[in-house]
Amino acid sequence: TGMRNELSRFVEVVKEHAPAGLRWEHREMDGEGHMSAPLRINYFGLKFVFADMQLPEALWQAYDNETFLAHERRIMAKYGRAAKQSGENYITLGLQLMKAKKFAAAITVFKRNTEAYPIFPPNYAWLADAYEQNQAQRAALAAYQQALARSIKIDYGQEENYRSHIERLKAILGHTD
Repeated sequence: TGMRNELSRFVEVVKEHAPAGLRWEHREMDGEGHMSAPLRINYFGLKFVFADMQLPEALWQAYDNETFLAHERRIMAKYGRAAKQSGENYITLGLQLMKAKKFAAAITVFKRNTEAYPIFPPNYAWLADAYEQNQAQRAALAAYQQALARSIKIDYGQEENYRSHIERLKAILGHTD
């Protein structure tokens, strides 16, 4: 049983004497030994420590721009300017808002996505689509131009797709260049 008795006693002491506000969790990694357990312990430990970085469930259920932006500012203030959600979270939330026809809210989320992940061309295309759905063709054009520039820079392979959107929007806006 190794150090199980000592660990059990330690957990009891922490339970009995934990300071107010202390967040902690005890979990045994079944089926893991001394060599493999640290991998899972690190994963679950980091996930626990940084749990407050995740978007609150309430925000997914009832999105609000101010709450979203306040959360993003708070995690950046706490963890540094590089703190961000996974791109997957921004995209999923933005697309959920698009589906609900909340285009202005989707713009806010997709803008944050481009700030957090500026290299990835589709992030600008999602932003452009939200702008276009919100009747902001000039902003959509600028976002597609950003997508094109990034696609060229990293050889993403979507240049023709982005060019076609740019040309279509230029025609709508009456641009001749």
